[in-house]
Amino acid sequence: MGLQDQTTIWRRNSVHARLVIRGYEQIPGVDFDETFTPVAKLSSLRMLLALAAIHDWEIDQMDVVTAFLNPEVDGDVYMAMPNGVEAPAGGPWVCKLCKSLYGLKQAPRLWYEHIDNFLRSLGLLQSEYDPNVYISATGLIPLILLLYVDDILLFSESAKRVSQLKKLLDAEYKMTDLGPIRQFLGLEIERDRENRIL
Repeated sequence: MGLQDQTTIWRRNSVHARLVIRGYEQIPGVDFDETFTPVAKLSSLRMLLALAAIHDWEIDQMDVVTAFLNPEVDGDVYMAMPNGVEAPAGGPWVCKLCKSLYGLKQAPRLWYEHIDNFLRSLGLLQSEYDPNVYISATGLIPLILLLYVDDILLFSESAKRVSQLKKLLDAEYKMTDLGPIRQFLGLEIERDRENRIL
């Protein structure tokens, strides 16, 4: 039975499983070269939250579902057949990865490059101070996006602009719309918009 047939059976029986690669077995220079990926600076988050409170901007939050599964692998990476999947006759078989998997050492970097390219294609400009802050280059009303791995904050005085960007993100990736910010990176956030206090 092939891998495709086995996947169909798993779906039919409503068994949910996530395939994770054993990245600890990867060899530098063979299976991967670069693993670094930036994350938003805490000072950027604090500054944007302060600006949003002072100017009464919208602050909406989104989460990318299974973010690391979106990009394609940038080299040849092979893994053993998953347990429970029988290899076709003719000897031991391995899987060549086409897409990134959780556990892959370069998965965070591949994800960052993927979403960075997408955000730039929408006309968002990357901040020189923080590579995880993107600013809208079009329109008179500012729109700012802060990216922390797979968590996204959207800042704007226009709810319409925030909604438009949410639709574009949702069309490209499977997203969870968390609505107005309540909690982010372990911070619980309460907002008094009338007094412009966060």
